[in-house]
Amino acid sequence: MVKWFKENFCGKESALAARRGVDVYAILNELAANIPPGSEGLVVLDYWQGNRTPYVDPEARGIIRGLSLKHTTGHIYRAIIEGIAYGTEHILRTFRQNGYRVEEMIAAGGPTKSPLWMQIHADVSNVPITFTAVPDGPALGSAILGAVAAGLYPDMQIAANQMVQVRNRIEPNQTMHNAYQFYVDQYINTYPALQEMMHATARHVAGQTL
Repeated sequence: MVKWFKENFCGKESALAARRGVDVYAILNELAANIPPGSEGLVVLDYWQGNRTPYVDPEARGIIRGLSLKHTTGHIYRAIIEGIAYGTEHILRTFRQNGYRVEEMIAAGGPTKSPLWMQIHADVSNVPITFTAVPDGPALGSAILGAVAAGLYPDMQIAANQMVQVRNRIEPNQTMHNAYQFYVDQYINTYPALQEMMHATARHVAGQTL
């Protein structure tokens, strides 16, 4: 979703990034950093490719709601990141409702390059996020498997203990967490309110493309 937004709607920001010799995401993070929690009323339902968890609904579709003339590229970028974090929190709430409380998340992959994105995730869910020295989880996992296969370690647990090193950790901000709760509720309530319309539109479009 973030890549989709960058490639389709951020021409001005891409040009600025080129002039400054930085990545366009650095510009977008800069624009979004000072926008308050909830992006001044924007709620993004991050179902661009349907929903896998918790609804398992391939006909669900993405939504950006609350737009006004005051909203900027930075607002929408932040709202997309927040929407993804709300989706994680929806899953964590489901865990909690069934007796499982997540005390820590370990992040890997591209989003770990954005401190803003990671802080938003921690704040929304009120859960600390730990980062490993090697942020590419699949590559590190493959290396661990290879090390065991080569006989460098006797088993997976010992290999993981030796090869997975903690780099740093982000703690949630309680004030920000409290501010996000209204928007998480809005996010969760959006799908059931619009589910039938999303399904009807998805089926109509699918019928037109047959």
